Amino acid sequence: MKRVQEEFGEQGLRIIWIGFQDRIERLVTYANKMGISPVGYDAKDYVGTSFGITFGAGIVFIDSEGMVRKRIAKGLDEKRLRENTLIILAPSVANGPSP
Repeated sequence: MKRVQEEFGEQGLRIIWIGFQDRIERLVTYANKMGISPVGYDAKDYVGTSFGITFGAGIVFIDSEGMVRKRIAKGLDEKRLRENTLIILAPSVANGPSP
């Protein structure tokens, strides 16, 4: 995820890690160990409820308009992450980095 964020950050990709259905202590420990940032903790399940997330692990791809474009519960490798990122960023990737 870090490599994909670095590669597509200029095209507008933002990866935000959000923990819910877990304990805050575990989330903080994991984030620190993996060097993950930014990280949010959704104690009241606002994000899950707002975007229809009913699973604990996985990725939700949300476009710049706030629309959920795809959900992957688990089993995401870098190739699959890259393919789905390109779908969401298609217009900006085609136009190149923003000035």
